[in-house]
Amino acid sequence: MHVAVIENTKNFLLFTYTDGVVETRNSDEEEFGPERLLEFIQIHHKANPDELHTRLIKRIEEFRYGNQYADDVTLLSCKVIE
Repeated sequence: MHVAVIENTKNFLLFTYTDGVVETRNSDEEEFGPERLLEFIQIHHKANPDELHTRLIKRIEEFRYGNQYADDVTLLSCKVIE
């Protein structure tokens, strides 16, 4: 078991996801990928977790443009505001 202490958590966001998020493909068979996900999180990190998830799912839906999901898509976030 690994235990760690996270310090300086003022305005801290923990965002986790399953690989289905980054493996979602568009009509050109291009993956959403970790770079797009990171860019999205950097832009929307101030949103509350529900809003963040809603916006991300909408973005993924637009990206995949009707293609089937390659895998399940699961999001889990925790936000600490001091």
